[in-house]
Amino acid sequence: MGNETKIHTGSPGNPIRPSNPGKPVGPGGPGGPGGPLDPGSPYL
Repeated sequence: MGNETKIHTGSPGNPIRPSNPGKPVGPGGPGGPGGPLDPGSPYL
């Protein structure tokens, strides 16, 4: 009834869930296609 100063710490019944180990990081996207080679370029 008097001074009830309950310091609320993190809920002990709710553990911090680790990142999903069953979900691997997706592979990087494929590199974009190179620009079209100019067949008419005068490369000698």
